Amino acid sequence: MTNHLSSAHVASRRLRERINLLADVISRFLHKLQDLFWSTYVDELGEEVNFDFTTHFDSSIIGAFDLYHSCRSIQEHPIPRYNSPIMLTIEETRALGEVHPEFEPIVRCYNPMLNAWNMDTDLYGIREIMTQVRQARPKPDLDALSYRMEDIKIPLRDGHEVDARVYTPKDAPSDGCPGIIVFHGGGFMLGDLDTEAGLCATFTDLGGVAVNVDFRHAPEHPFPQAIEDAFDATNWATKNVSKLGIDPAKGFIIGGTSSGADMSLAVAHLCQDAGMEPPLTGVYAPITSGVNEETVPEKYKDHFFSKEQNANAPVFSTESLKFVHSKYKPDQTSPLAFPVAFPTHVGQPKTYFQVCGLDPVRDCSLVLEQVYKDDGVPTKIHIYPGLPHAFWALFPELEISSKRQEDVVEGLKWLLEQ
Repeated sequence: MTNHLSSAHVASRRLRERINLLADVISRFLHKLQDLFWSTYVDELGEEVNFDFTTHFDSSIIGAFDLYHSCRSIQEHPIPRYNSPIMLTIEETRALGEVHPEFEPIVRCYNPMLNAWNMDTDLYGIREIMTQVRQARPKPDLDALSYRMEDIKIPLRDGHEVDARVYTPKDAPSDGCPGIIVFHGGGFMLGDLDTEAGLCATFTDLGGVAVNVDFRHAPEHPFPQAIEDAFDATNWATKNVSKLGIDPAKGFIIGGTSSGADMSLAVAHLCQDAGMEPPLTGVYAPITSGVNEETVPEKYKDHFFSKEQNANAPVFSTESLKFVHSKYKPDQTSPLAFPVAFPTHVGQPKTYFQVCGLDPVRDCSLVLEQVYKDDGVPTKIHIYPGLPHAFWALFPELEISSKRQEDVVEGLKWLLEQ
């Protein structure tokens, strides 16, 4: 009886593997066909069409497609070892690129929010749209907020001034609060003081003061202007902590998302090298792109393949990254552009990472976090398998986006722990 059950189990497993293989081929075919449709016809139509190819095929094929997804959901996948001193295996890392079940319906149907930047993207058109959206956004009821906002100017080394917005809890203690200096994402080309408003508000909920700093954008101001502006603003903040209502002894961190993370990581090194006082005590660095092919350490090159695996990822693709670099023009070997290239990371403050699995810059965070651990830097990391770059900003209705916000709070609390 035991042998019979064992044989039946093996046969069942093999059948399931064959079904998975067949359905995977069908799935890839349908998605390729759908991609071909959009690349060939949508531009000519000049209009938005909600079209799902899977509704136009024989039901037996669709049944296999659906069976594939149901079978895949019960397969045993590698589970990332968060905050483990051991780096993810190559197989575990590659598995992070499998589409998240909650994101699957969005991928299967055309959604304009999935469109990634490419070399033909109209940057100035995007800026105009963002301006219109900002102007149309309703003004918040300031009395209903739990914090105050004050717009200020910060002087820089060349006489230029950048805009900044200070968020202070209305119940802030007289002896000062922990502080965070924030730099927004947007590929060094886009974004403003509203971009990281959510992060700043979250930090005030934790009893902190957030200094949200703008900077000069590419292509008008290419690399390294953004880094210099960010460093100067941080230097100014260290000299004005009392005026800002910050007590560095309670925590004094720097952070931002995506390109804002890149800036924060680089500035944290510059502050350490300059012996800046008071010193930074933490870095908040979700979805950084602070590693490239020229700077990835030799021993981690085999773990650096997300730009190939996720080359055609939705929202942000490898060509999107090339588009950013074509405007920002970073030095491909400079640690100011790719912070992994600093000679050492010893002495850097504790650093919090977030990683999106379906993101061409995924392995930048995974590698950099490991390099930091190698140099004794305390780190914390949250990974979101099968989700694209900054998914929470475009799809806030997803449950995983809510989970990510909970992780933000957890990460900030960890950074503030003494």
